[in-house]
Amino acid sequence: LARALPEPPPELADAADSLLKHGSARAQRFLPRGLLNFFVALERLAGTQQVLSLAALLAKRISGSAPGDFEGCTAGDRYRASLCLLRSKKLALDMPRELLEDTLPGALQSLLQHDKMHGLSPHGKRALSVRIEAAAHEGHTRWQQELCELAERISEPSQK
Repeated sequence: LARALPEPPPELADAADSLLKHGSARAQRFLPRGLLNFFVALERLAGTQQVLSLAALLAKRISGSAPGDFEGCTAGDRYRASLCLLRSKKLALDMPRELLEDTLPGALQSLLQHDKMHGLSPHGKRALSVRIEAAAHEGHTRWQQELCELAERISEPSQK
């Protein structure tokens, strides 16, 4: 909504700021799917720059999750959250080192487990793979191999 408006009304910015503050303070209480969807909605509403700290919190939580923690998340939930995290990564290159550097590759690998992405269309898989490949070549080179391998794995045909 904020992106569709040429200049969003101040009330929208205030609402997004309030949601971000209150939601971030309670992020540990969110169920995994709710946290992914909250992050995606706020990234769309407030913009990527505003949700960088929430992106770091989400990436850390995903990286430290147990294998079944995100079981209820659909391929679409995982796809949208991954795209938002990738946009955050691009902006985080100029931010303090710890913001996303240590957690993003692991978070993306956890979110995009091959067996959980079978519901995503081949076009969606290719688009995500291209974005991950591009992210691999931006900034921190230590992410390069992990992200390139992830991009390749996503673009492989699903085994049902």
